[in-house]
Amino acid sequence: MNHGDESRELLPKVDPSRQGPGEGEGVPAAPGPVRPTRDREESFALVSVLIFSLLLTVIGLSVVVLSVTEVMISHNDVLQRQAFYVAEGGVENQIAQIDAVSAGSEIPTQDELLSISQIPPAFEGFSFSDYGVSRERDAYLSVITLGPYAGLSAFIQPYRLVSRAVGPGGSMASISRRPEHHLIPVFQFSIFYDLDLEIFPRQYMTVNGRVHTNGNLHVGAETDLYFDGFVTSADNILSDRKDGQPGPSGQVWFKDDRGSYRQMTFDSQDSHWEDRALRTWGGRVQDQAHGIIRIQLPLVPGSDPVEVIRRGEVGDSEALQESRFYYKAGLMIIDGVATDGNGYPVALAAGILSSHTFYNFREGKWLTATEIDIEELIAAGQVPGNGIIYISASETLPGARDAVIRLVNGSRLPQGGLTVATDNPLYIRGNYNVVIPQPASVLADALNILSNSWDDVNSDQSIGHRRASDTTIRAAVMAGTLETTPGNYNGGIENFPRFLEDWGGMSMTYVGSLVCMWISEWATGQFVYGGEYYIAPSRNWSFDSAFYSPDGLPPGTPSVLNFEPGDWSSEE
Repeated sequence: MNHGDESRELLPKVDPSRQGPGEGEGVPAAPGPVRPTRDREESFALVSVLIFSLLLTVIGLSVVVLSVTEVMISHNDVLQRQAFYVAEGGVENQIAQIDAVSAGSEIPTQDELLSISQIPPAFEGFSFSDYGVSRERDAYLSVITLGPYAGLSAFIQPYRLVSRAVGPGGSMASISRRPEHHLIPVFQFSIFYDLDLEIFPRQYMTVNGRVHTNGNLHVGAETDLYFDGFVTSADNILSDRKDGQPGPSGQVWFKDDRGSYRQMTFDSQDSHWEDRALRTWGGRVQDQAHGIIRIQLPLVPGSDPVEVIRRGEVGDSEALQESRFYYKAGLMIIDGVATDGNGYPVALAAGILSSHTFYNFREGKWLTATEIDIEELIAAGQVPGNGIIYISASETLPGARDAVIRLVNGSRLPQGGLTVATDNPLYIRGNYNVVIPQPASVLADALNILSNSWDDVNSDQSIGHRRASDTTIRAAVMAGTLETTPGNYNGGIENFPRFLEDWGGMSMTYVGSLVCMWISEWATGQFVYGGEYYIAPSRNWSFDSAFYSPDGLPPGTPSVLNFEPGDWSSEE
């Protein structure tokens, strides 16, 4: 076999009849690449354009729809915000109205709150579907722990304010707020002294309610003296007398935190006073060693407290005008001439005002009294609407200081109470505010109590002709005293209401709050016991618990009224 021939036989045979022109010698033609035609290219381009156009259209429509939606949302948002501002304006209007009716010193009544709720403000295009002010609960007493009034109690009156505004397009917003009034009255103590307080009664005596002095407390007794409430001093609590005289031999008792009386056998001078006092009375008897500080009563900011009883003068500052009873009074009587709170003349009915003279052994002179008959005032229907009378009388001669004011026939006071303020010494003759007791107070240079048996005719007679009878006084008192000096005792709290009769065996019942903030300027006669001056009564004294309610406070009670805006919430 020829290997060369075998090799040739292995090559494929070619059919000459299938050989195309131009093809090689027996070598088959390879297939060429497949390419798209022009029609197919144009179709593809058209489809692409259509798809792209469709996408642009969709995007355009989406933008338009989105823009319209945003415009609608923006419009609704504007309406909603307007509704919110209207609702907020409603709350602000409520707060302004509350401030107006409270006049900065009194918690609004239910009727006043109702009147606020009935008159919402007007906003064009909007109305209120819910609008009102209500008390969330009755006012409650709470002790202030911080700030300039720390240590004082305040009446906390919480409110709920609701304001729901409805406007166009279904817009609505609702705001509620929970503000509070904090009313801080001065008549919240059984006894409050801005000066040194001295207590050395000759007769058995019990002091109910809280006692505080911004000075030293000098305390002792001839027999027994009991304290039922907290007793605090911003200085020291001492068992010796301020005038340097020997202390009395009676016993002093303070009630402890378990309700038991524990005798005072040591004072602030004891080297272990702080701890011993806490262990003995359980924190109910404290002084500066226990952190007690001065309590600033809300009277006249930056001025002498006595300004509250002085006559108004041209050029008085706004603070004085807000503090002086001269400006608060609904009835003003100056040297016998009566005017109303706006200064218009008032013709008082016959029998209401009169003038009398009597002798005062302590002052050592005859006095001229401008007398107000409370019974006649009520009968004539001339009680001022706000229950506040300011009365002042001038001395007969320069330096005489002989003009005084006297209240008579005051067993029954007008409905709603009565406050009488004067820059003169004030005398109350006979029972006062005992028939259906009303909120009452007196503010004066000094207070003198004349019993039901007092007779001007016997005023300059010996003490045997001035026998007192049982008498009851129910009113808060703010008045002056004198300074104790070596050898001259000022009479102490037991003689803060001064006496001119023989009260031996008789009782003087007092219910109220005794506040001493100044030194007397008119009644300056020194305290003297016995002789022709006076004999002490049995003192049945107590704090008036009605003062624990804002409605029980006397008209015009000096107070600070703080308004706390409180928390609020909104609901759109």
